Amino acid sequence: MNDPLFLAWAAGFFDGEGCVLVEMAKEDRCIHKFRTCLHATVTQTSLPCLEKYLDVFGGGITSAEHRTPNGRRWSVQYRWSVRNEKAIAFLKAIQPYSVVKASQIEVALKYPMYSADGRKYGNKTNPIPDAVMQARLDLRKMLQDIRADMKTPAKPAKVLHG
Repeated sequence: MNDPLFLAWAAGFFDGEGCVLVEMAKEDRCIHKFRTCLHATVTQTSLPCLEKYLDVFGGGITSAEHRTPNGRRWSVQYRWSVRNEKAIAFLKAIQPYSVVKASQIEVALKYPMYSADGRKYGNKTNPIPDAVMQARLDLRKMLQDIRADMKTPAKPAKVLHG
């Protein structure tokens, strides 16, 4: 995909509604007893918006229905997501256009997936070395810290004038 207008739209939408994270999940078969996975996601109530991501970048779309504490139904929420190589390709494509999540994208693009000889980590013939797993966990923590720093503290409503 090299349409700058679309990539700028995708980056802007991702800046507002997206998330990049390193998932960690228990996995007894792994030498570290857990696995990691790089994810890029966009959550939205508008399915056509997410279908554009799906058409261009691949991945998948899931849906969830949520209810308020008193039982009222909120809109169905859709989530587009890509993992690992597709997440890297997506983030590289939108990186020049991202503003809000630029630092998260920069960190995520350092996620190590391949050994020096070009083989993907994580199978029997190329297990993930301790140093690589630690690098993945460090990136996970860096992304969490960036997201935490971006959160606006709760304050009384204030009108901004331009």
